[in-house]
Amino acid sequence: MNKILFFIFLFFLSPCFSLEDAFQFDTPEKEKTYIEITEELRCLVCQNESLLESQAGFAKDLRKQIALEVAQGENKEKIISSLKRVYGDYILYKPLLKKNTYFLWAFPFLILFVGLCVLLMILRRSK
Repeated sequence: MNKILFFIFLFFLSPCFSLEDAFQFDTPEKEKTYIEITEELRCLVCQNESLLESQAGFAKDLRKQIALEVAQGENKEKIISSLKRVYGDYILYKPLLKKNTYFLWAFPFLILFVGLCVLLMILRRSK
């Protein structure tokens, strides 16, 4: 009896586990393009999630827009550049290497260098 109730429960809950915006594409290439674009762009609401991962309303709307453009045959670069024009460079999950982002790209290496220097100083003092 418990097994029957479990399967009935599972049957009625299964729609809850379905993907909310599962878009259908003509070709696997278009689906791959859609996934690549939504992984490369940041959700401006969540900020630490890509559009693909985010469940915010903004991300859902933008995913629909991207899916429509991909289905119409727009290429990846054109879609990303149009979104950059509207939302700025901040929508890119990985920032471009420009003059104003040099520090952003160099900061992890700078921290690593400082950490190694501190570690060497501690090791020398302990001898």
